[in-house]
Amino acid sequence: MPRRLTDAETRSVMDAAGLRPLELYPGTKEPWRCKCQAYGEEATLTYGNVQSGQGGSGACAVTGFDPVAPAVVYLITHQQLSAAKIGITGADIQTDRITQHEREGWVVVGAWNVAYGRQAEEIETEILRWWREELDAPRAVTADLMPQGGYTETVSLKKISLEETARRIWRLAAQS
Repeated sequence: MPRRLTDAETRSVMDAAGLRPLELYPGTKEPWRCKCQAYGEEATLTYGNVQSGQGGSGACAVTGFDPVAPAVVYLITHQQLSAAKIGITGADIQTDRITQHEREGWVVVGAWNVAYGRQAEEIETEILRWWREELDAPRAVTADLMPQGGYTETVSLKKISLEETARRIWRLAAQS
């Protein structure tokens, strides 16, 4: 069994990604609250994603996701997992998140273009807030079932309406 990393060991990776942890290291695949050192914004991500180059807060993201470039908000489902997922991706980036999810059995319900990545982040945050706080719908998928990442943005299909979620995304995108 691999040795668990210490809080001190993980901080250099986070620092190199421009992130300052706001709490003790919770584990490689657990959500970790951090603050972007460049822009002061708070983000919740996993150490594993940051270490592999798949995470960071919007403005200082190590993924290449640009908060001022065109972006896409997407809604996908996985029937075998009985789950939905909201996500964001840059409209013009080479590593297309939607394609990564499709390779793992996810199906696109809808995709909405927005002018700026920051708008996509705000829409994703609002939908997650609605799912978690108003609908009391927790994550539906564990990290081990999503090797491509993104499990923290999932929800059970039994807890939400895809139609209402799509309508909300559309309204938020139209207001952007």
